[in-house]
Amino acid sequence: MSGTELHGQSNGTAVVTPQAAATTAIAGIAICGNCQARFRVQQKHMALVGKSIRCPKCHQKFVLKVEKPTPIESAAIKIAEQPGKAKRKKRTKSQILRHRLSSIKKAMRPYHARLTQMASQDKCSEEQVRVWCIDVLRNVLGYKDLEIDTEMYALNQRIDIVIKQADKVFMVIECKNTRSKLPVSAINQAVTYAASKSADWAVITSGQVWKLLRVFPVKGADPRTVEVFDLSLLDADGCSDADVANLYLLTSRALFRGETEKCHHQVACMSNPSMLSAIITPRVVKAIRRSLIEAYLKSSKVRVRINEEEMEERIREMFLPADLSDPPSGASSN
Repeated sequence: MSGTELHGQSNGTAVVTPQAAATTAIAGIAICGNCQARFRVQQKHMALVGKSIRCPKCHQKFVLKVEKPTPIESAAIKIAEQPGKAKRKKRTKSQILRHRLSSIKKAMRPYHARLTQMASQDKCSEEQVRVWCIDVLRNVLGYKDLEIDTEMYALNQRIDIVIKQADKVFMVIECKNTRSKLPVSAINQAVTYAASKSADWAVITSGQVWKLLRVFPVKGADPRTVEVFDLSLLDADGCSDADVANLYLLTSRALFRGETEKCHHQVACMSNPSMLSAIITPRVVKAIRRSLIEAYLKSSKVRVRINEEEMEERIREMFLPADLSDPPSGASSN
């Protein structure tokens, strides 16, 4: 039984709010016909019975019906209604994150529509994208005006957008027009600006495509980077849940509280080179070799001999791109 109660309005719209006062009378239990979530229904909302309401869990509509609570639910309700027993149920970290992602997705809708309209224009300048991006930073990603600087220079060039706190620069954002493919030169520009300002993060965006990179300065050489994500807001799935999860890493909360840095470490830890290095360690190679031999013996009744050197070589081959074959005789090489 969840610690939520069903609240609604006379127009048939219903929402779920945290547990109300313990003295509120509970009429029964409502069950969503789609996701089977169970909610307590207050006596004062019995007027909604038989009407279509929206489930706050799955966001699908269902007809409100009131059912008798189970014995366990009845006991829980009775305890909750005792004076001094009412407690607000503490949300888990995953619930809090889901709420934040939902808020970002909702706030992003008008800006996604605006971006779609911009991308449909014959010409959409970098300045239009920059203004749109600033609006998103303020109204979707949670930055204050003092944290957004549009008048900072690097290498005698104005940086499109700088995210800072006090005198520390956290992120450099370079904006390109909506039709830009974000070439390597544009990415290098953002990274160079970030390194010159000792910023840990560089973002390059055309509005529809966003790339986030962690920047590491290297003395006497070009900065080293790790790409954390590469997303597109105008592909077939639009602003998907995965896109929203990545956009969350650009929020003021995630950036200033270290959540973005934590995600970078996870991405770097599971990079292809790191994965390959882990897989070809003697302990893992030995385990894979033994598992393969036992599985093949079980299926074919034949015990195959494979030494660890052969096993390691086979694993390496799985990560290597295929060689480009010579074109057939008579085929064009263009």
